[in-house]
Amino acid sequence: MKMTLPKWYDLHMHLRQDALIAPIVQSQIDMGCCGVLAMPNTKPPVAKVFRDDPLEYWCIEGYVDLIKESGGEAFQDIIVPLYLTKDTTPQMIEEGAKAGVLRACKYYPPHGTTGANFGYPFMNFFDNGVFAAMEEHGVVLCIHGEEHHMKAEDYFAADTNAEDFFTVSGCPS
Repeated sequence: MKMTLPKWYDLHMHLRQDALIAPIVQSQIDMGCCGVLAMPNTKPPVAKVFRDDPLEYWCIEGYVDLIKESGGEAFQDIIVPLYLTKDTTPQMIEEGAKAGVLRACKYYPPHGTTGANFGYPFMNFFDNGVFAAMEEHGVVLCIHGEEHHMKAEDYFAADTNAEDFFTVSGCPS
């Protein structure tokens, strides 16, 4: 069977940074990719929206510019989620969404994967109003989902992986 797609998006793209970004962007373009959801787990993470925010993170505005400068201007759409950290506030969500810069946020469980060392407990985003602000402003929540505390051999088994066992529990309805 052969299928021709008029357009396709990579909705889990690790574009990275530094010397890696341009060849990765080019490989996506070569495959006909027209848009990306660029994962924000860079070093430091993309955990602020605007350049003038004083936090010591990369910003969405700057990362989008870097992607474009690295050949990504060929994409029709670039979405960079905000990496949710202990410093994320409802005000950041509101201002970023209203400016059209913030369209998605990415939740990483603390210590859950490579680049998740800035992760923050999930329930705190309910308690501090971040999830409510996201809902109010139509910001998509992207979750890095994988099960933790599995037996070591299950992480590398040919027929299972940590993402297969992922479930969300303890979330208010």
